[in-house]
Amino acid sequence: MVLLAGVVYEDFRERAVHLWLFPLLIAAALCHDTVHFEWEHLLINLTVLLIQLLVLTTYFSFKHKQIINITQTYLGWGDILFWLVLCCLFSPLNFIVFYMSSLCLAVVGSLLIPVFRAEGSRIPLAGMQALLLVLFLAFAHWSNMALRNDDHVLEWLLI
Repeated sequence: MVLLAGVVYEDFRERAVHLWLFPLLIAAALCHDTVHFEWEHLLINLTVLLIQLLVLTTYFSFKHKQIINITQTYLGWGDILFWLVLCCLFSPLNFIVFYMSSLCLAVVGSLLIPVFRAEGSRIPLAGMQALLLVLFLAFAHWSNMALRNDDHVLEWLLI
């Protein structure tokens, strides 16, 4: 939680996060609930993330009619590194649900709350997602929800 608070603070304040935080966050994510950790889940999550980054790169490259490096204009490396942390923490359905809902909430938050846009058009995406992750982890702890088990997501989807 302290490391996530550091991401929130730095990204909101500086619109950048120190790189040394990410190896610590990945280590903490990998150590969280090691009983239920599965390498297959990590590979699935990484594949989903890679596909999304390739789709974004392809879209912006076609739009600009040249190959675009999305990390120079559209995404920060801190955002991508934070997504790697999420890949290590969640089972595939939990990852997709958290990832998509946190992206939607970050967009809504950046549109509704001007302080998130204080520095031009740069949105502190990693910071917003880290803040949501803190809230989600607290809820998961309180409700005994396993982050690496998709049963509750499947139950919720089938209701």
